[in-house]
Amino acid sequence: MIAKLPLDSPRWRDFRGVKVNEMQVLLEQLAFAAATGGGDARRQTWKDLSGRLMDDGAVADGAYAALPHLVEAAAVLPPGQTVDFWVDLGFIATADYRLPAPADLEESFGAALRVAERAATRSLLAAGAPGQVCAQLALSCVALAGHHIGELLWQLPDHRESGLVLSCPTCGSDTEITDFSVDPGRPPLEAPLLPDPAQVRQEGHPWGEAAAALREEALGEGWEPFLRVAHDVAVRGVSAETPGQAVLCLVAGMVAVRGTPRQAAEELARRLMSLTGHFRCWDCERTWTIADGLAEPPDGVLSPHRPDRARTDSDGAAAGAEAAAAGRTSRAAMRFRQEESAVVAADGTTWGRISVFCDHLPGSFGGVDALAVVSSPGRPALVAGGGDSRRSTRPLRGTRASSRH
Repeated sequence: MIAKLPLDSPRWRDFRGVKVNEMQVLLEQLAFAAATGGGDARRQTWKDLSGRLMDDGAVADGAYAALPHLVEAAAVLPPGQTVDFWVDLGFIATADYRLPAPADLEESFGAALRVAERAATRSLLAAGAPGQVCAQLALSCVALAGHHIGELLWQLPDHRESGLVLSCPTCGSDTEITDFSVDPGRPPLEAPLLPDPAQVRQEGHPWGEAAAALREEALGEGWEPFLRVAHDVAVRGVSAETPGQAVLCLVAGMVAVRGTPRQAAEELARRLMSLTGHFRCWDCERTWTIADGLAEPPDGVLSPHRPDRARTDSDGAAAGAEAAAAGRTSRAAMRFRQEESAVVAADGTTWGRISVFCDHLPGSFGGVDALAVVSSPGRPALVAGGGDSRRSTRPLRGTRASSRH
């Protein structure tokens, strides 16, 4: 049982957004629904109350006193009857403007969130809700688990829209993807890596049944690795430290196996799964996961960058930005530019001195995305750089340089 503020406490008069008499009415309606399996009056009462607990993205302090009572009462209802309640609670938990819980209510509110996560996950497993609602419920579940990806509730891509606006976690600049389409056949990207084996919730969690519900064939050929990531996250339990890409795989996987109608739910699941891809900020030129651009992770939980790759035919030697960045702590995407006789990375690091510059291709400008280096004993290194002119980068046809190493 959750320790709650008594309904006869004079403190209720100090809270905004809730009145004791309204709380008593709603609790009676929830008790009636639990006893009889019916009673729709509670839905309107809750709608009125929730509209005051969260107004225009701001959460009233009365939520911290009211929700422990309501969560405990709603948790005993049949799972299929509480989908709307848990989705609303997910929105409250991820609202932009939330003051910290009062010190004397912090413990009871935290306990309410743990109970809510378990009850919401049961509803998710029993749902069979329309795809978009199922996605909202799955995101509410991870929000109640304390994961930042739950904030996607506020920016969940609509199946009728093809555009995305992503905010860079570093500089805050917006990058717009005007046509975010997903191949219905095969995935357009690689599955994210499995979470760190050490990231296992120690106190127990409600996601075990979700792991059992996930099926690798749910999305068709090519999507199996994404479902394996989803299964792995569910087995270990969602925690604040789980990578956002991996949690998105779990959300999408649950939409695929629990959303209705099946075909529409699978299409939405593929779209959600594709949010595990990457984008490059046009301003600071750093690379982030699309998920991080939609729901900014907290400090210390930023997803690793994934620079563009380049190949070289010289002895299979590693080349390109990713190889150049190995062992470095900077998250910057390694784009390169010429400054007089030096090759300089996007973060200002000097990577080598150039002795001879060749002409660049006509009409190209900007920076260089990747470098390939060919060297032999006793001779200057040959460095070739290139980029995509459609992204305003400047390819170099070739340079002779002294090796940095």
